[in-house]
Amino acid sequence: MKSPSKKVDSSTGTQTMNSNPVDQLIEAVKSVLENKCLYQNETLSVDVSARKIRFLATHRELLVSPERGPVRRVKTGQPLECKLPNITIPCKQCKRECAHHCLEVNELCEHIITTDGIKIEQAFAASYRCASCESGIVFFQIYRLADKLRMTGRSTPFEPQIAPEWPKTIRTIVKNGIEAARCDDVNGAYYHLRTAVEHHMKIAVGNKVEDKSDGKDLCDRYNKKLSATVKSQSPGMLSIYTELSVGLHARSGSNDRFWILFGEVLKHFKAKELFPLSPTSKKAAEPGPT
Repeated sequence: MKSPSKKVDSSTGTQTMNSNPVDQLIEAVKSVLENKCLYQNETLSVDVSARKIRFLATHRELLVSPERGPVRRVKTGQPLECKLPNITIPCKQCKRECAHHCLEVNELCEHIITTDGIKIEQAFAASYRCASCESGIVFFQIYRLADKLRMTGRSTPFEPQIAPEWPKTIRTIVKNGIEAARCDDVNGAYYHLRTAVEHHMKIAVGNKVEDKSDGKDLCDRYNKKLSATVKSQSPGMLSIYTELSVGLHARSGSNDRFWILFGEVLKHFKAKELFPLSPTSKKAAEPGPT
């Protein structure tokens, strides 16, 4: 449980403290809707978890709280009210990431659980519209239990955006890996990332992707095609491929470790973009004597 919440600066990796309960809640909602897939929790701060939440739409002051029969009234403090924040997610119509604002939000149900202390359970439905084309609409279902907030429904599948340095031949597989990781399917994430690495190396050495090959031999052959600069400035594929294979077969991987390996593979491809040719390839590319 976080108190107060910490906001991470993505450019520097540093954390800043945020003591305002409304700001804490807004950060949690943005994290759930922008970065997480279904059923992944975001932990609310102590200041938020013991209070009922009332969400408001960004562009329409609408809040519906239907009565679902008699509810046992328990003192939980004043409701914490805030507008649902604008979020940046992919728009299918625009085919890129765009800002979306909340059109409408409804509270679907509310329960106060007092078995082992006060626990507030709530469910919300929210609709978001693309601010660019004003036609792309996404519906979310948000579930809150005590200090946990999660997304339990989405009208369109999550479509991750990836860095341009990823080779076109493996971009779909890489996206599958991201989707698996964000749904906490660690084994699926390891499988997709290893497959992407393996396919790239096979294509680079002239093999077909369906050809069977020894992992170490494939990595060694691929390594010979890299320039000394790439080798010195990026992680070796053999160590990455080996760790992905062990994590997959032994089912010993973790989501945190997946993202570290993901970053190392991306670092490798960024280095290849800057220094694409090995000394042998450069020599072959030089014009001969005329």
